Amino acid sequence: MAGQWSRAMLALLMIGTLRASGGVPAGHPDSFPDATRPWGWRGDGSGAWPGAEPVYDWNAETGRNIVWRIPMPGAAMAQPLVLGEKVFTVADPNLLICVDVHDGRIVWQRAVDHVDAMPADMAQQARSDIAVVEAYRTAYYNFRFEVDEFFSDLRANGIRSESFRSSGDTSKSPAHLVIPAPDAPGREDYERVMADPDLKTRFEALLKAVDEHGFLLSKFQHRSYANNEQIRNALKVYDLWLLDLWEGYTSWHFATPVTDGTYIYYTGPNNQVACYDLNGNRKWLIWEHEVDSNPEQADLGIGTRFVDSPLLVGDVLVVRQNGELRGYNKANGEKLWSHWNAYAKRTEGKPHRNVREARPEPEATSPVHMALPLPGGGVLDVVLDGGGNAYRVADGKIVGRGLPRTHRGPTALVQDDLYVHSVNTDGPDSIGVSRLAAKDVDTVELVETLWQHRDGAPEYTSVLYDGWIITKGLRWELMTGRQTGTKGGGGTSGPIVAGNALVSIMGYSARARAEKGAVGHHVYANIQQLDGRRQSGNGHNQPCFIDGRRAGDRDADHAFVSRYRFCNFNGSYHMQASGSPVAHANRLFWRSPGYLWCVGDPTQIFPPNRNAPESARLPESQGRQMFEAAMSAAQSATVQELVTMLESNMPAARMAACRELAAKGVAGLTAQPALRKVLANDAQPNIRAMAATAMLAADPALPIVEELLKAGDGDMWWNEPAWMARQTLLSMPPNVSGPRLAAVAAGNIPGNTEFFIELLREAGADARDVLPHVNRHLMPSLQRSRWDQAVSWVQIVGALDPAMLDQMQDNMVPLINARLQQLDRGGQAWEVRRWLADLKVCGRGHEEHIRSRLAEIAAKQQDATIKTQMEQWQLVP
Repeated sequence: MAGQWSRAMLALLMIGTLRASGGVPAGHPDSFPDATRPWGWRGDGSGAWPGAEPVYDWNAETGRNIVWRIPMPGAAMAQPLVLGEKVFTVADPNLLICVDVHDGRIVWQRAVDHVDAMPADMAQQARSDIAVVEAYRTAYYNFRFEVDEFFSDLRANGIRSESFRSSGDTSKSPAHLVIPAPDAPGREDYERVMADPDLKTRFEALLKAVDEHGFLLSKFQHRSYANNEQIRNALKVYDLWLLDLWEGYTSWHFATPVTDGTYIYYTGPNNQVACYDLNGNRKWLIWEHEVDSNPEQADLGIGTRFVDSPLLVGDVLVVRQNGELRGYNKANGEKLWSHWNAYAKRTEGKPHRNVREARPEPEATSPVHMALPLPGGGVLDVVLDGGGNAYRVADGKIVGRGLPRTHRGPTALVQDDLYVHSVNTDGPDSIGVSRLAAKDVDTVELVETLWQHRDGAPEYTSVLYDGWIITKGLRWELMTGRQTGTKGGGGTSGPIVAGNALVSIMGYSARARAEKGAVGHHVYANIQQLDGRRQSGNGHNQPCFIDGRRAGDRDADHAFVSRYRFCNFNGSYHMQASGSPVAHANRLFWRSPGYLWCVGDPTQIFPPNRNAPESARLPESQGRQMFEAAMSAAQSATVQELVTMLESNMPAARMAACRELAAKGVAGLTAQPALRKVLANDAQPNIRAMAATAMLAADPALPIVEELLKAGDGDMWWNEPAWMARQTLLSMPPNVSGPRLAAVAAGNIPGNTEFFIELLREAGADARDVLPHVNRHLMPSLQRSRWDQAVSWVQIVGALDPAMLDQMQDNMVPLINARLQQLDRGGQAWEVRRWLADLKVCGRGHEEHIRSRLAEIAAKQQDATIKTQMEQWQLVP
C-alpha cells in the first residue's frame, strides 16, 4: 500500500500540482486543508483527488464493497468533506452533519436555523408562521401522491387520466385538476369515475384539496399559494421558499460547505451563513434578510438561490445567495462588502427579481478565485462571478468587466492565470480557455483567448488535471484546445478524478417510476481509467443501486418520504441523481437524495492522517477499534478459535478469520465446513470471496471458482458470484491462478476477452502456464467455426507474451482464411472493421498471404473502409 501511495504522489509531483498540506496530493491519506489551501466544492476547485486509491467496482444492491450507507434526515446534492476521521455533509432543511469515517456513525448533527439569528420578537412569530408553511408543504406532497395513485388506477381501468388535467404539458405550464365539461372529449371518462364508488370518493377528496389550498399538478406550484396570505407573508418576511421550480424535485442543499481545516463554513437555503468548528460548536451565525424577496418571481433561476458554493480566500468568506455576492470576515461573520447580481435589472435603485430578459445569468455556477500576479510584485486576489465580472476580494470592488462568461451549469476552472469558461445556454454551447492579467490593483483584463470550441460545453463541471480538461467522453488539452474522445451523454453529477480514474455518479428515473413511493432512482457509476487500460460504464455492466427509502420501511423514514417522495421523478430534473463524489485514501464518498455512501474494500482499514489536528480525530471510533482488535486476535488464534470467529456478528472478525485461515493453507482443512457456511450465507461479498480463498488454500483441487461462475451464469463482469470468483483467483499465487483463470475463461470467451487479459495481468500469470489451456480450447473453437472465441484465445496469449504466438502458427492459418472469406463475402462496416482487426492480431508470420488476398478483395469490392485500414496497418505496399 505504501508503494501505491508513493507512486501516486510521484506522478503528481511530476506535473507540479501539489494540492494539500505537507506536500502531498489531494486524496492522499495525509492530505488536509489549511488556511492557504482550503477545501470546498470540487476540493481545491480542480475536481481532482489523484492521491486517492479507491476501489472502482461495487454494487450497492448486493453490498459489494459498500463499507457503509447511512440514511440522511433530508436530501442534499452537495459534496461531502472528508477531514481526518470525520466526514461532513448537509441535509434539508438546514442540517450540518458530522459522521465517523470508519463506520458511518453520526458523531453530531446541528440545525443551522436562520430563525436563531432573528430578533426575539420576530423569531417567535416566525416559528409560528413556519409551522403553517410546513403543514402546507406536507399537505401538498400528500395531495401529489394521491393524485399519482389516482391517475395510475384510472389508467389500470382503461380511463384516460388526461381527461382530468387542464393542461397536457405540466413541464411548461400549470395544470389543474378539473371536471371535464359536458361537451368535452373526456366527459365519458368522468362519467365512468362517478359510477365507481371508490374512484368517485377519491376524486372528490382531491377536488376539495384543490379548492381549499389552490394546489396545482405541475412543478410550478409556487404560483398556487396566492390564496393563503399568511403563507405569502411568511415567505416574503422570513426568506422561506416553498415549492418553486426545484424544491421537491431535488434538494435545497446544492452548496458544498468550505473549510480551512479548523472551521466549517456553511451557507443555507434561507440566506443563513454560519461557522462551526469540527466538534460542532457554532462560532457565529448570521441571517441576510432580503426585504425585496418575492416568491412569485422565482424565475430568477436556481443559481441565484441556493446552488452556489462558498469560497475561502485568505480571511474572507465569499458567498453568493439570491443573486447577491458578499464578502464576510471569516473570524466573526462581519459583512465586508456586497454586490447584487450584475444581470439583475433595477427599478428605482432596487434589484428587480425577474431577470428573464437579462439572461444569460450565472445560473448554477459557483464563483471562483484567481490569484493574479501584479506587475510590481505581489498578488491580486479576485473572485469571478461567471458573468464576466472580477471583484477584488479585499473590498469587493469590481476591477474587471466584460471578461469571458461561464454560466448555466458548469463552474469555471482556474489554473494560475488561465480561466476555463464553459457556457451552456439556449444558444450554441462553448468551452474555452482565456488568459487574464492584473494590470494594477484596480484593473483585471483579458490578455488573450487561447482557444474556444463551439457546441462542446458539458452541462456539469469538468475536471482540470495533468494539463487536460476532462469530462465524460471528452478531453481538451488546456493550452492548445486539442480535443480527444466524443461527447458523452448528460450527467447527473460533475465527474472527479479519483486516483487514476474519472468517476461520476449517473442516474435515470425509469426504474423509480415503477416503484411507487421510492425516493431517488436507478443510479450507477461511470468509471473511465485515465491510463486507457479499461473503460467501464457502458449500460448493464455497471454497479447499480436504488436509492429507495419507501414509506413503511421504518417509522423514522415517514417524514423523509413525505417530503421527498417525488425527488427526481419528473421532467428533465431526473438527471439530478446525486452529488459529485469525493475520493480520499481508499474510499469514495457521495450524497444521494436519501443516503450518505462510503465505498471501499471493507477489509482494509481507513488509514490514519498524520497531518490531521486533534479536532479531526475520533479516538473512540468503534469501526477502527473493531477492525484492529479482530486482526490482532486472528494472528494469534488457533484454527478452532478462527472457526469460532467465523460465527462472530462482527464483519471485521469474520474477515480476519478467513484471511488467517487462507494464510494457514492446509492447516485450515478442519475449517472447511465453517468456511462453506460463510461462503453460502455471509452478507458481505468480500468476506465470502475470502472464505473461498481460504478453502482453496487448504484444498486447491476444490472447484470453488467453477461453482461460483456457474452460479453467476458465467458473466465475469459484475454479477456477484463471478466477482467473488475473480477476487478469489486474484488472492492466489500466480502459478496457481494463471492456469485456473485460463480454464475458467473457456466458458466466458469472447465477450470478456479484455477483462481476462487484464485479470491475468493483475494476477501475474505467465503465458507459458496459460498456453496449454489455450491450445486445448483453440482447435475445438476452430473446428466448430467459433471464430470469435478462437480470436479471443489468440488475443490473450499475444497480450501476455507476443513471442508465444510463434508456437501457435499452425492454428492461425484456418483462422486467417476464415476471416478472409468473410471479408470477401462482405459485411456491415462494424463487421469489416472487426475482421480486419482479427487479421492484425492473428497475422503474425502470414503478412504476405494476407496482403495479397486483401488487395484482391479491396479491388473487387472498392471498399474504402478495407483500403484505409490496410494502409494504416501497412498490410498493403
